Amino acid sequence: MFDLNNLSPYVRVALDNTIMEAWTLTERIIFDYEIQYIKSGTIEVVIDNKVYHGKAGDIFLYKPGQTHTMKKIGNQPLRQPHLHFDLTYQNNSPDVKVCFRPFNDLSEEEKNFIREDLTQDNQMNLPNLIRLKDTTTFERLLFNIIDEFHDKPPYYESNIKGMFIQLWTYLLRENYFKDHINASNTALAKEIKYYLDNNFHQTITLDDLQDKFFTNKFHLIKIFKRIYQTTPIHYHSQVRLSKAKEYIMFTNYSLTEIGDKLGFNSLHAFSRTFKGIEGVSPSYYRQKNRS
Repeated sequence: MFDLNNLSPYVRVALDNTIMEAWTLTERIIFDYEIQYIKSGTIEVVIDNKVYHGKAGDIFLYKPGQTHTMKKIGNQPLRQPHLHFDLTYQNNSPDVKVCFRPFNDLSEEEKNFIREDLTQDNQMNLPNLIRLKDTTTFERLLFNIIDEFHDKPPYYESNIKGMFIQLWTYLLRENYFKDHINASNTALAKEIKYYLDNNFHQTITLDDLQDKFFTNKFHLIKIFKRIYQTTPIHYHSQVRLSKAKEYIMFTNYSLTEIGDKLGFNSLHAFSRTFKGIEGVSPSYYRQKNRS
């Protein structure tokens, strides 16, 4: 299984391109990956003999070694911002070019340029055609990368790596939500998170959440954990801890007053909870951070 901590992308092409006239891209493979976003217009794409009819808002992901063709459909201009990239930097990443030829026309040396397809891993198993309910975030991330690549300010290479990881993670997350969580559950989990974020001043139990949101607490834990990778009670503890640390470092409230503000019924209860999460007592934490 590919470790996402090893993700170190190399973006070799970032281009916002508009095609006005009739256009066909004949059969080819690519050595790397390509993300193609259909900003406007329509296109027919064939990937490994499967036909796709792309429209505005569609995202195509072409993977290393996949045979594909493209054809502009209709008279409307086809605007297709796109990226070519490696998911992990390799010694020859700066030397590899975009390929426009079929596999059988490649030399043996060129065939060695074809990257391993890391998206076959279950945690990165993105399809060739991705359709988002809302493309606003994706568009912003994509055009930020294209602008950075075009302008090339100092340290742009490092910045593009970080920006691309944001874009890639966004696609992985949206694909995960689509496959695992329905819209109503996502909305409910966000409501619960909002409630927890804004009620750091009190102790909250699963029974409280069950009564508040009219949902079985075991179902509530399941959907919250699928989206936020933690239980609602553990998340709320982290929210309260974060607020406690803020009070301890940046105010002169006594520890008893801080415990009261966070809804603990005694200084002992506050100190026990703080130490259980942070590993040190609140008094030690204050002393350490003010020394």
